Amino acid sequence: MGIPAAISPLLLGQSRYLVPRSLRVRNGNYLNRTFATGTGSTTHWVSVWVKRTTLGGGGAIVLGAADATTRYDLIYFGGNDNLAISHATSATVFGELVTNAVYRDTSAWMHIYYVHDSRDATAANRMRLWINGVEVSSWLQRTNIASQNSTLASWLTNTADPHEIGRNPRGGVAPFDGYMAELVCGQGGNPPPVGTFGRFDPATGAWVPRKIGSGTSIFGTSGNGFYLPFTNFSTVNALGNDASGNGRNWTGNGFGITTNNVGFDCVTDTPTENFAVLSAVQPATTPVVGGLAMSTATADWRTSASTWLLNRGKQFFEVEAGTIAVSPASYIAFGVARSTTNNFVAGYYAGSAQNGFGLVVSPTNVMPYNDAVAFTAAQITGTFSIGNWFRCAIDYDAGKIWLGTATQWCNGGDPDAGTNPTYTFTPGFSHIPVLSTYNSYAYINFGQQPWKTTKPSTFNGISSLRLPTPVISRGDSRFGILTYTGDDVTPKTRSGLRFQ
Repeated sequence: MGIPAAISPLLLGQSRYLVPRSLRVRNGNYLNRTFATGTGSTTHWVSVWVKRTTLGGGGAIVLGAADATTRYDLIYFGGNDNLAISHATSATVFGELVTNAVYRDTSAWMHIYYVHDSRDATAANRMRLWINGVEVSSWLQRTNIASQNSTLASWLTNTADPHEIGRNPRGGVAPFDGYMAELVCGQGGNPPPVGTFGRFDPATGAWVPRKIGSGTSIFGTSGNGFYLPFTNFSTVNALGNDASGNGRNWTGNGFGITTNNVGFDCVTDTPTENFAVLSAVQPATTPVVGGLAMSTATADWRTSASTWLLNRGKQFFEVEAGTIAVSPASYIAFGVARSTTNNFVAGYYAGSAQNGFGLVVSPTNVMPYNDAVAFTAAQITGTFSIGNWFRCAIDYDAGKIWLGTATQWCNGGDPDAGTNPTYTFTPGFSHIPVLSTYNSYAYINFGQQPWKTTKPSTFNGISSLRLPTPVISRGDSRFGILTYTGDDVTPKTRSGLRFQ
């Protein structure tokens, strides 16, 4: 995969591994495998990057193994969005970690590294967890593995137990919704340090992936270790190809591999190119399908905003319509909203509020709106229905926005030439992309999938690699948190902040 155009220079200032693809896990699709050779081992480790797009509910399984009734080994997000690791047999939980922290940022990737090493003489060191390179030390629940040198009952051990990625192997419940990348599991021998899989970028301070190495130091000595890069989409099963050399391939179930279809699941949203999605933190909606779709089955508008707030550069996204009908009334709308003047409650739609701009799609026309006022002279008439695509291009620096169909821009516009925008606005204000549905369904693409319409050549999809160079590269050089206990008596000098 070549380096895309218009990449922020800040991100190319040093040698950096670019993860090529991730696997979108949604609608209950999953990978499964039953190991033909089980190896009881005192050491196991899992490294995986995930990006969540649905929160709460009944939990979300990252991966695990279980039989029908008596044993399981699971890594999962609980209903309150804590991260948990559980090892159990029958009714006894013999090892468990549940974080105090909750993980609800659907705008970002996170790295999970878990190590089980029962050889350690200290019980508290037999299960260890790192998030984004930092070891977790605060627990809502912790049950240490009591028996030194004990082995797991199921994971990579029991040949009868199904192993699954993306849902609970016991009953197929608690599906994960989001993205996974660079999944590595090892067994046997010494677990590698967390720095094997990531490092802190000196330019930004962020934890970023390292290229996965090879050999038993990465995958262990048992022969059951594996590495799933999720880059081969020649077949559904190829998504589960093991790149460790151990041949521990997984079977894909329900994933889409057709590139020109919205169901395509082998996407370019990765820990090194993070794309916008629809935010799960909304008062009136819950995005689905990896944060790229929303639906409403009610005769009222519902709106989801994206996870990216923008005020510089030239950005582009596209939208596919679900049901568009006169009876029952079914519409979609999309555009951008001024973040400071909208809270996206029920009844709000793109273009219905001050300083927001949207395009409302009906069966017979597409109509631009600003502050709930239609721009009738710029409408496009025709027949519009399910499967039609529409576009939005925003030049934040020039204060111009173009809205249109897959083949025509409203008001005769030309984004590349900068002429005849649908609307203009004062540069410098921040806007956020929004998607609205009225008794309908809609899909949005920020560029993590192949474009279905023609993108203006001077505009970019909305991702971390295609944003303008930030004015402040490291947030902790301007803002930080320092905790201390005061005694109301002794003056103290505070230290430990990068900007001091």
